[in-house]
Amino acid sequence: MNNFAIETMLIILLVLFVLLVATQVWLWLRPFAYDLRLPIALKQSVRSLMTSLDQVKPQGVIEMRYADLFEQISLRKTPMPKKLELVKSLFDEVKTQPVPKGRDQHEQEIIAVSVHQFDALLSQASLSSRTLCYSNTGYFLSACGVWLCQILLAKEEEAIASVDEKNR
Repeated sequence: MNNFAIETMLIILLVLFVLLVATQVWLWLRPFAYDLRLPIALKQSVRSLMTSLDQVKPQGVIEMRYADLFEQISLRKTPMPKKLELVKSLFDEVKTQPVPKGRDQHEQEIIAVSVHQFDALLSQASLSSRTLCYSNTGYFLSACGVWLCQILLAKEEEAIASVDEKNR
């Protein structure tokens, strides 16, 4: 092989390497770039909701009928707009349920405030907007919704057993 062919191959390989690195950097930075385009109030509301929900953990078990929905939300191949719609539909179904018993007054207040705050965020944000779907805030909003639904759905095992017996 002559020098021209070798140099051409090396240049092509170098260009391919640079393109791969640039693509990877874009994929890493894309959520942050989309996050910059969101309103600051929305980002702060989602982060404060995450902070308050971090103080409360689900206690008990969740009915089996919600397992498929939680699995679909957690799959990597589910597109983010679909995840946000699934979280919204699950939350709309669950938000009318009473705050689970067996929690102290402080946790019950946090849960009640979080339900209202998350409901306000869902009505405020456009769930199908590309900016929200591909930003870190969109992922955090989805995670808050799943966590809040798990808190509201978690019941003592005896309560679920009695519901199962009624359904039979």
